[in-house]
Amino acid sequence: MTSVSRHPRVGITANVKVNDRQELDFVCGQVYYEAVQAAGGEPVLIPPQSDLAAVVAARAPFDGLLFTGGPDLSGDFVPPHAESKVMHPLRQPWDLALLAAALRWPEMPLLCICLGCQELNVVCGGTLIPHLPDVGTEIEHRRFGTAENWHTATAIAGSRLGGIVGTDEIPVNSSHHQAVDRLGDGLQVVARAPDGTVEALEHVEAPDRFLVALQWHPERIIDHSPHLAIFQAFVNACNAMKETPHGH
Repeated sequence: MTSVSRHPRVGITANVKVNDRQELDFVCGQVYYEAVQAAGGEPVLIPPQSDLAAVVAARAPFDGLLFTGGPDLSGDFVPPHAESKVMHPLRQPWDLALLAAALRWPEMPLLCICLGCQELNVVCGGTLIPHLPDVGTEIEHRRFGTAENWHTATAIAGSRLGGIVGTDEIPVNSSHHQAVDRLGDGLQVVARAPDGTVEALEHVEAPDRFLVALQWHPERIIDHSPHLAIFQAFVNACNAMKETPHGH
């Protein structure tokens, strides 16, 4: 019997919301699913758990992990701020534990978006700016209403990101008010906004591994080729993971 080839399976972190019955719903924006599918991957939601030791179970079934956007982080790595909208207490410890574990799985491709980028930085020992308007950035990084908030980001030549998007300067969409401050250990900044705000990170100690963190939201703008290319490169790395003995 001929085996049926499957798509690379991408685990996606979930947001936690309290519904009208005061029960917890684990949710993720449709655009994340669609972006992974457009690139040839199979998206699978990973609900957060209170047992943080359960993160080890995420290694075997997935060929890559996508850390999604969401509400704000809180804790020692970001001072409290009146404008912060912190995430449900079930999500933050799970996300950080899962990401810390995933960093120890050197073959696992990782794509970290917006909140995910900030999570990567703090897991690696970095800190965050609690509210960008307080530091006098020249660009409005928050999104108001439904229209995308566009500005440019300049990728460093020779970075993985620069190779993927094929150009140094790309238009990006912005909807955040926290951002990377002190850089975490082992990370390098590979893109910045014109005002200096960190827009992308990679891991200097794993140059052969797909590990890209973006402060913007490429999943919402895959009709622009550089942003679809990011998902295609990620899913291609997940496909290579699927074919290795390390995967399953």
